Amino acid sequence: TLAGLKPGEHQPYLTNSAVLLAPLAGRAPGSVAPGDLIAARYDKIGLLPFGEFMPLQGLIPQLRQWIRGGGTFTPGTKPASFDVAGMKLAAGICYEAILPAMTLKALRPEDQVLLNLTNDAWFGEGDERHQHWTLAVWRTIENRVWLLRATNTGRTSVIDPAGRETARAPESQKHVLFAQVRAADMGSLFRSFGRWFDWLCLAALALGMLETWRRKRT
Repeated sequence: TLAGLKPGEHQPYLTNSAVLLAPLAGRAPGSVAPGDLIAARYDKIGLLPFGEFMPLQGLIPQLRQWIRGGGTFTPGTKPASFDVAGMKLAAGICYEAILPAMTLKALRPEDQVLLNLTNDAWFGEGDERHQHWTLAVWRTIENRVWLLRATNTGRTSVIDPAGRETARAPESQKHVLFAQVRAADMGSLFRSFGRWFDWLCLAALALGMLETWRRKRT
């Protein structure tokens, strides 16, 4: 979580953010300004309703009184890529990885890997942690890219573009996971055409229902 001030405003705001720290090797002590520490930053766009923000609060101000615990985070405005070892990683945070449209928007043409940083502590030791992981795996298949998923209590693993887990860390333990990741430039229909396939399926269903209704009438 990062706090800051918007230009021209005096009210502080909070963001759920992922940052890529800049390498400091070879830099003289005292020569690094605070702004030099962050090489890239991503502010979470898809905030969790009732957890990170309170929906409909403008229409129903009493919601925050009725539902305790809702956050007041400010959503990010644009995707971000992290450049690591010559590879472009599309940054994502937590439940954004279960949303196909959100992941599609996060992936830029030059991005080769999905990076997802997840807080699964909400679920304790429940099975929801594994359900969360399973839903995230589908993003690799849809977009034909690698997924690097790092969690605090859930399933930290590396997934290849076919949805296969190639490396996995012990759950709920401090661990450094080493794995080989190759740049993938396979492309996919979903990444190229987005949700058009969904609409085509709905159109085909509607035409099928219309044809069935027409035959019954005749």
